[in-house]
Amino acid sequence: MSARELAAEIGVSRDTLHSWIDRGLLTPVPFRGAATRYGASFQLRARIIAKLRREGEHLDEIHVQLQASDEALAQRHGFAPKPVESSAAPTAGAIAGASPWERVELMPGLELHVASSASAFVRRVAAEVAERYRASASG
Repeated sequence: MSARELAAEIGVSRDTLHSWIDRGLLTPVPFRGAATRYGASFQLRARIIAKLRREGEHLDEIHVQLQASDEALAQRHGFAPKPVESSAAPTAGAIAGASPWERVELMPGLELHVASSASAFVRRVAAEVAERYRASASG
């Protein structure tokens, strides 16, 4: 799902989504211009942030809640798990019923595994590593 589609669906602007990424509430995904897509975990967490903001929660309180796994968040906030997308590009996360590990392909034959319960900081580091090695593999 694109940022524009997700923002429209949850009733926020794309700038708001990007500000949530900047604050560490959402894990950045590899930038691919107009082809950038946000996976199931990112979508779930964005929906939960939007829901909690509508309920009057402050971003600092939301940040604490987002330390839980996708499965726990989905259950706690009444979101049905969505199937993990299948594609060569990594998704920002897996949800209920999927592996507790997310695969991030750095280049053909090399993967990075990130726990689906990993913190926003760990996810940010994984995204930076992936971006670095994708760039060096294509160059």
